[in-house]
Amino acid sequence: LQCLSSAYHLYGPECIVGSFNGGKDAVVIMHLMRAAHAKYYHDQIAKQQISNGPYPNIVRPRAIYFESNDEYPEIQHLVRTTVSDYNLEMLSFDSKFSFWDALKILVDGHQPRQMAFVLGTRTADPNSKTQGLFAPSSEYMPPFMRLNPALYWSYGQVWHFLRLFHLPYCSLYDEGYTSLGTIHDTLPCPALARPQGGYWPAYMLSDWDQERAGRIPKKKKKKDNDDDVKRKLMTPAAATASGDDASKESESTTSAATTETNVKVEGDTNQNHQVNGDNGDKLSEGDESSYRTDDDATALQKTAGLIIIGDEILKGLTPDTNTQSAAVAFRLKNVLLSRVVVVADEMNEIVEEINRMRKEVAVIVTSGGVGPTHDDVTMYSVGTALASELVIHEEMANFLLQKMGAQGNGDAELSDAQIKMATLPRNSKLLYLAGKDQWPIVRCRNIYVLPGVPQFFQQQVELIASHLATDLEKVVSCKLVLSVEETKIVNALNQVVRDHPHATLGSYPFVEHPEFKTVVTIEAKEGPTFPGEGRCSVIKRRNSMLENLSTEDMAFPASPSEEGVTRGNSLNSSFDSCTQMGLFTREERDMHVKLAMDDLIRTLPEGSVLRLENNDGLC
Repeated sequence: LQCLSSAYHLYGPECIVGSFNGGKDAVVIMHLMRAAHAKYYHDQIAKQQISNGPYPNIVRPRAIYFESNDEYPEIQHLVRTTVSDYNLEMLSFDSKFSFWDALKILVDGHQPRQMAFVLGTRTADPNSKTQGLFAPSSEYMPPFMRLNPALYWSYGQVWHFLRLFHLPYCSLYDEGYTSLGTIHDTLPCPALARPQGGYWPAYMLSDWDQERAGRIPKKKKKKDNDDDVKRKLMTPAAATASGDDASKESESTTSAATTETNVKVEGDTNQNHQVNGDNGDKLSEGDESSYRTDDDATALQKTAGLIIIGDEILKGLTPDTNTQSAAVAFRLKNVLLSRVVVVADEMNEIVEEINRMRKEVAVIVTSGGVGPTHDDVTMYSVGTALASELVIHEEMANFLLQKMGAQGNGDAELSDAQIKMATLPRNSKLLYLAGKDQWPIVRCRNIYVLPGVPQFFQQQVELIASHLATDLEKVVSCKLVLSVEETKIVNALNQVVRDHPHATLGSYPFVEHPEFKTVVTIEAKEGPTFPGEGRCSVIKRRNSMLENLSTEDMAFPASPSEEGVTRGNSLNSSFDSCTQMGLFTREERDMHVKLAMDDLIRTLPEGSVLRLENNDGLC
C-alpha cells in the first residue's frame, strides 16, 4: 500500500491503470489499488475541507484488459462481475491489437503526463528479473512506469489476503488450478490431487514451488491442432479439474465482455495480438510454466538429542536460544530433534544424561561447557561417558598454535587455558565443516561438542545438520492457517485424531493475532505403535534401520538388529526392510497425512482455511 500511495502522489489517479486479467495476483493488486485510490481521495477531500476549496474531480479506478479467444468462461465471468461490482473503468482492447500498440495508445493519450501500470508481478515469476517496486519500461516500449506492489508477496500470502478479506476470485482455483494460463496450456496442479480423486483448492498448496506445476511447458508442447489439445484437457483425468485454466500468457490480460463501464477499443484485422510484452511488463500471471518435482527417494530420518549445559540457563540468568537454533537447523535438514535436556555444570549429571540419551537417539549434540574455566567440564563428562581417557589432542593443539600465529604470536606456546581446550577424549575427531582455517567441530563417536555462545553455536549446529543430512526426504507434514479460534474446531480435531491414528495433529492458538487465530499441524508417524509399545519403540525400530545405513563417517549407537533384517548401505535395501522393521514407507506416510487433512478440512467451518504454510515456524 505504501508503494501505491507513493504512486498516487506522483502520478495521480487519472494516470494509474491496473492490469486486471482475472488471475489471483491481478485480484490482489486490484483490491490494493482500490484501497490506495480511496485513501488518496479521502486525503484530498480532507485537505479541501480545511482550506474551503472545491472538491476534487473523482475518477473511478481504471483497469486495462486484453481480449483473447483462449480464455475460459470462468475468467470472463470474474472480470465482468468485478468491473460491475466495484465500479471500475475498464479499458478493453480487441484481440487484434498488439500489446505494444495498445500501450502506445494509452501513453500517447496522456502526454505530457507519464502513466503508471499496476502489475501483479511477484519475485517467484521468471519475468520479475531485477524489477523493483517501481520499474521503468524497457527502452523499446512506450515510456511508462511499472508498479509492483505485490512483488515480495509469497504464494501463501496471496491466498491469505484473498481468503482473509473474502475477496472473490476465479472459481477455477477451487478446482485445483494454481496458475492460470490459456485453455491450451494449463492443467490442475498435480500436487493438489486428493486421495479420493479430484483436487484440493489452490490455497491448500503447501509446496509453493509447485505453483506452476500445472502449466504445460511450451517447449514440450506437441504440434496438435486446437481440437486435439482441448480433447486432451477434457479427458477423465483432467476433467475433474477441468474448466481448465483460463489464465493468461505472459503479458495478456483477461478477456472480459464489455459492460457499460468499459471503454472498448477495436483494432485492424491484420494486426497480430501479442501476449508477450516487455521483459516482465506483466499484465497477467505470466508465462511461467515450469514443472519441478523432487526426487522421491524413500528413507528414514536421523534422530538427534540436544543437551544444553549451563547453570546460567537453569537460574534464568540468560535465555536459551540454542534450542531453537538447533530445532530449526535440524528440521530444515530432515534430522529429527526428539529430545532436549538442560543440565547444570556438574559432571555426574552430564554423564548420566549422555548415557540415557545414547539409548534413544542416533546423535547427540552438547551446548556449552567447553571453555578454559573451572566450570567447563563438558569434555571430561563426554570422555567419562564413553570410557575414553582425555589426552592432549595433537591436531587441536597445532590448530590453536596456528590460530595464535595468525594473530602475530607464531612462536608462542600454549597457555594453561589453551592446553585445557586442546585436551579431548582420545577418540575425538575434528571436523572442518566450515573450512580448514575455521574452528573445527569436535566429534566423539556420535557426540558433537559445541560451544554455548549463541552465535557460535548456531553456526556450528547448522553445519552439523547439513553434515548429517543425506538424500532423505522431508518429513511428510502440512500446516493449516485458520481464521477461526481453536475452541471452534475442538470437536473436528478430536474426530480426526480418532480416525487417523497414523498421523499426529497439533493445534496452536494465536489469540491476539490480527490475521489468523489458529495453526493446525499434521505430521505422519514413521511407524505404527503395536500393542504394549510407545513412541520409543518406533524410535528403536528407526535407529535399527539407521544402523544399516551408517557410513564410515557416521557412528550410531549400537542397537541389535531385528531378526530377518539384512544389513546394507543402499537406500533400496533400507526401503525393502521397512515392512520388516514395522515402519511406514514414504508413500504410506504421505497418504496418512493427506487423508487426515482431507477429513479435517471437510469438517472445519466454511471459509476458515486461509492457506497452507510451508515455513518452519508456526507464524
